[in-house]
Amino acid sequence: MSSNKPTLAKPSIKKQRKGLKDYFDYRNNLVNQVGLIFFSAFVLATIFTHEFNLSFSEELWKEEPAKRYKLADIIIDSEICIGKTSEEIKSLLGRPGDYDSEEKVFFSYYLGNRPTFSGGENAYLILHFENGRVTRVIEEID
Repeated sequence: MSSNKPTLAKPSIKKQRKGLKDYFDYRNNLVNQVGLIFFSAFVLATIFTHEFNLSFSEELWKEEPAKRYKLADIIIDSEICIGKTSEEIKSLLGRPGDYDSEEKVFFSYYLGNRPTFSGGENAYLILHFENGRVTRVIEEID
């Protein structure tokens, strides 16, 4: 027996799910547009960072001396030369361009012509030795 009395319960309205095409509807959906722009920027930044990130390799160092300035920051930041002997450095980086043959206090490697806005500047990688081991690596611009 059904009564025709009105009920106090609200009728349940089921929310319809958005279709995939509604997320890419650019006419009225400003929030999704901004989100898509940020997501695209993140993806592009990740790709460019991965593509242009160099890592040190002995082959690149020895084969292209004019581009060594690109590897200098990696050598300095990673500290791969710290604690190595002069013989280990020679096998890793090759013969130095300039060095103190008497006391073996430093090695100097030509990094190439580092491009700048005012032209180019010659750069050198200087390895300082104490007690026969590298203690400090710096880049010097001439």
